[in-house]
Order: sequence, then C-alpha cells, then structure tokens
Amino acid sequence: MAHPLNRLVQGLLNQTEPEVLIELSLLLWYSPDPMPELLEVIDGLQGIELRRTLYVIDRLRRYGTALTRQRYQELSDLVRSWGHLKVIFVPPPPYPRGPLAVDRNALGWGLVGESLNTKAILPYQTRHYVASVRKV
Repeated sequence: MAHPLNRLVQGLLNQTEPEVLIELSLLLWYSPDPMPELLEVIDGLQGIELRRTLYVIDRLRRYGTALTRQRYQELSDLVRSWGHLKVIFVPPPPYPRGPLAVDRNALGWGLVGESLNTKAILPYQTRHYVASVRKV
C-alpha cells in the first residue's frame, strides 16, 4: 500500500479523503520515527506533488499540541530545507473570509485554489488524545 503522503498529494488537496489525512497526521505526530520513510517519499516527488507535500507537512507541523519539540524541529528543518520552492507573491488585499477565504500558506507554496481541510484531524491533536497515545 502506498504511503499516505503519496495518496494525499496525487490530487487536489481540497478533495482529500479525511481518512488519508488522519492516517498521515497520526504517522507524523505519533510514529516513533517517520522521518526516513517521509524523506524517501519526498525524494520521489517533483513538481506540484512536491509542493503539495511540503505544504501539507508545513501545515501539520503547526499543530503544537500533537508534536514533541524534537518532532516539531525535524519537520521545521525539513520544510526550511525546501524553502527555495516557496513562491514570493504580493497578496491582493483584502482577503475574503469564510468559505471563500484564501489559504496564504498554500499560495506561498504555489498552490492556487488549493487548501487542506483539517477538521477531520482536530480530535487527534487535543491534549487528551496526546496523553492517551503517549501513555501506551
């Protein structure tokens, strides 16, 4: 079976299956060492799929409750190492709010009209869930 990151970035992020996003989030946040496998996946990507991947990692690393300091640092270093792919743009003010809101982070990775709906992963990044996972 393909790595969840591969499955996630093959299509528009707006159409991501919640189960794939949940699987990837749990892997990044709670797996003992996802970095070797993650780097292997990234090395096999290019173009828009690579930009989607970096955007997704950039987005998921911002859930501080779910991450240890070490994991946050590893993911941040990974995102920074690909920073040369970020797009420099001047955002057109004002940004719409609500359902028409623009994801400025996605724009920064060159993803126009794409965004990641993170509602499905919210229960997995609460301090209560973190405590239950880290007890085991």
